[in-house]
Amino acid sequence: MRPVLRLDEARRQHYLKAMGIPMWYARATLPGAKPSPTFDFSGFEEAAEPQLRRPAKGGGESARPVQSAADLLKQVARDLAPNDPPLERAQPKRQAPAPVVPDDKPVPEVAAAEAVEPAIQADATTEEVPEFCVRAYQAGRYVMLNLEHPEIDAHREAALLANIAQACWGQPSEFLYELAWPVFSNPRLPGQELSVAQKVLKHSLKEYLDGKSGLILFGQPPLWSARPMGQIDQADQVLAIEAQLPVLATWSLGEMLIAPQRKRDVWLHLHRFSDAL
Repeated sequence: MRPVLRLDEARRQHYLKAMGIPMWYARATLPGAKPSPTFDFSGFEEAAEPQLRRPAKGGGESARPVQSAADLLKQVARDLAPNDPPLERAQPKRQAPAPVVPDDKPVPEVAAAEAVEPAIQADATTEEVPEFCVRAYQAGRYVMLNLEHPEIDAHREAALLANIAQACWGQPSEFLYELAWPVFSNPRLPGQELSVAQKVLKHSLKEYLDGKSGLILFGQPPLWSARPMGQIDQADQVLAIEAQLPVLATWSLGEMLIAPQRKRDVWLHLHRFSDAL
């Protein structure tokens, strides 16, 4: 058997391009476009009346009338058409559905209440949900809490804190944990309000404050009233932690990277905090 060559669309376009045949032509002149080649389709138009074939030069058969291809197709289609009209198929009769009889049984009160009351009240008021992300570190006798900056990478913040810890206390900084709030993206879910966030942050810090001399806040999360930069307070006043621990509020690591002139202020705040202990 001879193999059959399947001419798909990609191969057909490749063959037409190799033969120099354009694969499309514009019906109208497009503004600013390259002029398309002119095509003459007059050779494909056939006369409606039959034409006579010219005899060969060397003499041959007598001239016979030649019909156009369109007339031959019409004649073949007429001969192949059935003489009898098509039979109409009997369509099944459609019956109307039976009417629905209303149920006279009384609706229970519980079911009626569930049908009327929505799952979530539209006018339900939700408490304020804070949004923040803090990372806890320790270096020497200090615990540090840094408020993440949305425009600064965490690796750059950690590198800056390592340099600060080495320059101020001669010890490297150690990462403890990260706390992102809220836990769920839907603020209407319970258990994400401000009071819960304060309790979670307080309990996450308590286990690392034993034996420490101070807490440094590099940036302040939106959990309490903002403290002035460089001010020293007590942990029971800021975080409601039952411990006599001084707390320093200063610029965050991301704010120092964005505005390097703040590094001088933080340097003075840290030295004043160390001297006050």
